[in-house]
Amino acid sequence: MIFHPMIGGGASGLSVKSYASEENLPVTAKDGDIAVISTTNIGKAYVQSTEPTEAKSGDVWITFTATGRLPAVTGGAVIHPKKAKQYNGSEWVDVPMFVFNSGKWNSPVLVLLDRENTADETTGGWAAFKYSGATIEKTADGYKITGQNGGYQKGAIQTVNKVDVTDYKKLVVRGSVIQHNTYGASSFGLMDHVGQSQYDFESGFLAYTAPAAGSAEYTATLDVSSYSGDYYITALTGDVLVVSYIGLEE
Repeated sequence: MIFHPMIGGGASGLSVKSYASEENLPVTAKDGDIAVISTTNIGKAYVQSTEPTEAKSGDVWITFTATGRLPAVTGGAVIHPKKAKQYNGSEWVDVPMFVFNSGKWNSPVLVLLDRENTADETTGGWAAFKYSGATIEKTADGYKITGQNGGYQKGAIQTVNKVDVTDYKKLVVRGSVIQHNTYGASSFGLMDHVGQSQYDFESGFLAYTAPAAGSAEYTATLDVSSYSGDYYITALTGDVLVVSYIGLEE
């Protein structure tokens, strides 16, 4: 465990501790305490919306929102930590972050899929649905869904369990487009029942159109702030698409 007062970026009075794993988090802490999962010594810690202009290896950068469910106090102001990144000497990389609140450690991000990590304790795993002309393959980069080129046959992945979206504002999906098919299109969103069609989504689903040609990274963000309760999280496509990350975020 490494402790440093959070300094820089107006973070007076706020503290951060680093732990090698979630299992090492202490049973108790003060409300608003922040923990990052990292084995790298923490240098300065910046709490600000823009990327720090000066950084050394080990420095931590925490972004925040004005509202949320996990408050922390810095310099007399209440903020809601959102994400943490740590500088590795050349770039900022994501590190898991937890905020202590109401007697337990909480994460502002609920990861449902991160490449080979299928978050089974939350999702129950991911079920694959496909029409006859589509294929779905689990790879080291996530799920590769291949729709039928020239046809309407699509594939979908969906959480086995329903997931409570009440405390989150956004559903974020990331990955890469390998090929855009003639009738290909992608949809990401919430379903209140098991389904494999765009007509099974709740009304606020996100339709994503891939680039016309060439491989491309994508990030799709859906506002789910108006939803509460449990839903199946679903990604559907007729393109050739790799879904690498799905998460609920504040």
